[in-house]
Amino acid sequence: MNQYDNFSSPSESPVNIGTLMLATRLFITLVGLGMTLFGIKYTLDIFLLLYDYLQKPETLTAIIEKWSVLLNIKELFVNGYPMDKLLVTVILAIGTLLLLRITLGFIQAGAGILTNSINSSNFNNGNSADGKVIINLDAKLAKLKSLSEQGFISKQAYEEARDKYWVQKIMNG
Repeated sequence: MNQYDNFSSPSESPVNIGTLMLATRLFITLVGLGMTLFGIKYTLDIFLLLYDYLQKPETLTAIIEKWSVLLNIKELFVNGYPMDKLLVTVILAIGTLLLLRITLGFIQAGAGILTNSINSSNFNNGNSADGKVIINLDAKLAKLKSLSEQGFISKQAYEEARDKYWVQKIMNG
């Protein structure tokens, strides 16, 4: 028997595995791209908001006042110095950095998904013949087992073929 023969029949495999894998890879790639674009969009929004506040500090002053009232630190003095605005500025800066870290995490995760998707696509394209060989060997081994059980071939021949199959499967990864 030739190990490259295709034994799949319409009754055995109603769904084409290659098409299913391609659709799955496409979906994963789209998810990675979406996560990356989501992260880029919100990172850009945060940077543009900060840029606007730095260009127009009078708008930032009103926000700092609102936050000092909200946090109930309006009249906070340490050694005679008012610390409410400094504390609110530090809290807002930490919050902004956390938001940026979250959005940059989306970019990093999306880029990782895209990289893995591209690498697995290249790997699968390069070794698709090996994958088909293993699938065909599975089918052939099942046929040899049934022939052995029916008595058409010896049990020893089946076991030798099975051992060779396992060696090839292990070597192909």
